[in-house]
Amino acid sequence: ASWEPDFWGRVRRTVEAARETAQADAADTANIDLSLHAEMASDYFQLRGLDAQAKLLTETLNDLEGQLDLTRRRLAGGVATQADVAQAQTQLETVHAQLVDIGVARAQFEHAIAVLAGRTPESLSLAEAPLASTPPPIPTGVPSQLLERRPDIASTERRVAEAAEREGRLLSAGEFYARAATYFHFAKFLFVHDLDQAKAAHARAVDAINRAVPLFDPPGSREEIAFEGSTLVGIFRAPHRDGPHPTVILIPGLDSTKEEFRDVERTFLDRGMAVFALDGPGQGEAEWTLPIRPEWDRVGDTVLGHLRTMAEVDSERIGVWGVSLGGFYAARMASSDLPIKGTIALAGPYNLGATWKDLNPLTRRAFEVRSFSSSPEEAEKRAWDMTLEGFASKITTPLLVIMGKRDRLFPWQDGQRLASEARGESRVVLLEEGNHGCANVVYRHRSLGADWMAQHLDVAANPGLGMNT
Repeated sequence: ASWEPDFWGRVRRTVEAARETAQADAADTANIDLSLHAEMASDYFQLRGLDAQAKLLTETLNDLEGQLDLTRRRLAGGVATQADVAQAQTQLETVHAQLVDIGVARAQFEHAIAVLAGRTPESLSLAEAPLASTPPPIPTGVPSQLLERRPDIASTERRVAEAAEREGRLLSAGEFYARAATYFHFAKFLFVHDLDQAKAAHARAVDAINRAVPLFDPPGSREEIAFEGSTLVGIFRAPHRDGPHPTVILIPGLDSTKEEFRDVERTFLDRGMAVFALDGPGQGEAEWTLPIRPEWDRVGDTVLGHLRTMAEVDSERIGVWGVSLGGFYAARMASSDLPIKGTIALAGPYNLGATWKDLNPLTRRAFEVRSFSSSPEEAEKRAWDMTLEGFASKITTPLLVIMGKRDRLFPWQDGQRLASEARGESRVVLLEEGNHGCANVVYRHRSLGADWMAQHLDVAANPGLGMNT
């Protein structure tokens, strides 16, 4: 046996690159599986569309047969011509021909479905049944978000990251791993109808972000915090300065995770603040073991307790930033007795139950799963527990509320109500064109929010914590 000292990390990087190649191959397999499922779904819906056409043409055929009979009677009575009869006959035969064509096309789709299902064409017969229900709603978004859901895109990112790491281009490798993590995350976003596939995609997202974190600039660390028999996981990053640093806890929304926050992190880091991107109960790495809950005082106390043990954290200067349902969690943390110096609530609800009926079915189903509810009725009941009533008035520290007037999940009036009931310094930024999370007008609020937080965490008062280069 022989061994070789790995002084420069070549062997380690080779092993990690091989692991990334294997995971990229797994993503390729997932892409093939997705393509086959998409083809079968397309064939099925087209077949059912033909069934609907056939039903309509059959009804039309019955009408035309009656019309031909009527025309012949009119001819016998001397009030119609032979040309009228010929025209009625032609219309009837045309519809007959269309029905034959539909039958041929339907047989082709039926055979294609059989082949995709691994069966012989003659062994599969689908009775005619036009679609009686509409397809499930598709989450709104831009084309780039759709691309992030594609496993082939994630696979490509992993292969590029593997090549970069093998060649020692570690900063590039970190960027590619981070993007791959984001793609794998969005591949299972609101994908709660098949938890096995969702868990597989989530595991790849976590693996990719774990690869990326030590390669970031500034680098980060994975922090695990024991909580109620499970584990909360966060990513900590500090600016290139001597600590301890004022620190901002970043809280994601209903089906969001810490893997999404690289750009948000950069905005705070550039202003001299450390960041801690957290997966709380019902989120990310804790979504399988801890249900969503409104009581974030204990979550916050546990997280702050961990941050106090970190030498790089200035525990006297802690801020909280949350988006969507994370904005609600941030407000609930601020309403407790925790030592929080400033809170930013971006697009959060005042009372989730009050908006329940207006939420799209995918969002309601995701809450049902993430809250460990046994039925839609139980989920709605728990949604009413997600309220700031009686808690907003307990907020005495500075609060910045950001809402978009075009938010289709949570009304902008929720933000105004939160700010008006808070008893400390509060400010509302209401963006006329902002959608949910104001994601379409990031330039209008992200830097503003980071500047506001820097002011309230006294960053400018500490010369050693200036702009991050």
